[in-house]
Amino acid sequence: MTNIPIRGVGDVGLVTDLEPQDLPLKAWTNCRNVRFSDGILSRFSIFKQIKAGYTYAKTPSGVYDSSSEYGEGRIVTVFTDGSIEELFNGTVTDVTNTGTLITTSLKPTDCFLGGVHYINKPLSTPVYRQSGSSGAYVEIPGWSADDTCSSLRSFKDFLIALNVTKSGTHYPGMVKWSDATQAGAPPSNWDTVNTASLAGENVINSLKGGLIDGLPLGDSFIVYGEQQAYRMDYINTPFIFSTETLFSDVGMIAKNCAVGVNGKHYVFGSNDIYVHDGMQKQSIANGRVIKQVFGEIDFGKRNRCIVLHDDYHHEIYFCYPSVDDGAAWPLAQVDGCNRAAVFNYKFNTWTVIDLPSIVSSVNTTISSTMSWDTSPNWDNGGQTWASLEGQKPRNILVCGTGNSTLGKAAQSYFMDDIYNGRLGNPVDYDVFWDAYAETVYKDLDDIGAELIGRKMIRRIVPQIKTPDPTTTITFTVGQAETLSQDILWGRGLTMTPWTDLKYDTRITGRYIALRMNIPSGSYAEMSGYDADVVAISRR
Repeated sequence: MTNIPIRGVGDVGLVTDLEPQDLPLKAWTNCRNVRFSDGILSRFSIFKQIKAGYTYAKTPSGVYDSSSEYGEGRIVTVFTDGSIEELFNGTVTDVTNTGTLITTSLKPTDCFLGGVHYINKPLSTPVYRQSGSSGAYVEIPGWSADDTCSSLRSFKDFLIALNVTKSGTHYPGMVKWSDATQAGAPPSNWDTVNTASLAGENVINSLKGGLIDGLPLGDSFIVYGEQQAYRMDYINTPFIFSTETLFSDVGMIAKNCAVGVNGKHYVFGSNDIYVHDGMQKQSIANGRVIKQVFGEIDFGKRNRCIVLHDDYHHEIYFCYPSVDDGAAWPLAQVDGCNRAAVFNYKFNTWTVIDLPSIVSSVNTTISSTMSWDTSPNWDNGGQTWASLEGQKPRNILVCGTGNSTLGKAAQSYFMDDIYNGRLGNPVDYDVFWDAYAETVYKDLDDIGAELIGRKMIRRIVPQIKTPDPTTTITFTVGQAETLSQDILWGRGLTMTPWTDLKYDTRITGRYIALRMNIPSGSYAEMSGYDADVVAISRR
């Protein structure tokens, strides 16, 4: 036994559910802030300021895009006191609706229908304005001032209200829909008595607990409870919609916890993370990361969970409040999600990243006016502003509540790559954390090594690159004699990938471990490595 070539180190990704000694050599047993895609391990996307110096004076609860066309970049933020502000072309405008504002930490929802943008602030009347408008939001017409709903969504020509309170009486299983809308206008009424109106309502009596949220899927609208899911289908007059049970064993953990991708819903459930096509469901976390995710969640704060979709990287973030002491921002310091398990549906890999107290997200663009004005100097992997001429890329925008312990104000961030990124916005180095990946308790039996034999690692030769000649990467090798012992890590060696080729060591043990660390502020990617291993004894 001598040189072991290991290639495609991003093929398997993170696996924490299974025993590490049973995993293939390319699997990783722990990681943070790295990406596994196309066979490569690299630093994950980072957080860039939406605008230099732009923070929130109040606590945000939701962030949305109310643009009328692609690339317009009208970014709207809702706050827990019920107020709303818009950032457009570098200017902040108060667009709060008139009327009584109710303070609540409950998450808002938003939707579009017929060129109109709607926001539902729980405990309040839903509000709207024309998509692309610069004016204030207005309460929707025909809605009783005594009614509220937990979630407001759109489906076909209707607005759908879920988990409704009517005149002070709560109906947690109620689905209520508006009259059909006309393009460019809100529905004229929600009148369930008038036979000339298509408005109606239905209470799902078989529901356990309340309705959480809903999302269109093809020609159906999927309604989620805590442990159940239902399918609504349009059947025309007189009943308008039919409802039937889809799943009786899974639901949704909180609002904004499902996304539609390629004709399927990816759902953060109360006890699983799964995907379905409206008929069949499949867990995508079981046997991979389900034990870690549900073992870390503070279920008393599960209403903070959200799901977001990065179509550029083919990734879905399942964001949650983690009680893990190793989180970059401990849960005791923040009001939002401090961690996400990220699934790459193109390459079927998982990873875990730290988050700066996220409560909401939206896929949006930023106007070229704002980008040029706020970030005139851009050093981003050799790119220039001219290279972005005519481009208005869509990126994930996440809304964070800040960290009062660290004196970090609430703000929104764009997620983008540090190298070859698509936005010239300034990097927020306060939330640019270390990245690492490790694999432990490797017995090397899949290449013919005996379990009883001790192995000595003499050298690691990584296939690694970085755009910055000053970047350093640290490799550390560890060992244990039995599976019951903790890994004893050796001395970490800091390498400069532009000049250094290998990491020499003499770690000996029956079980071997490897850790790679990318320091804060740096980018690197690794496609494989050679391990020089010698069998030295059998006893």
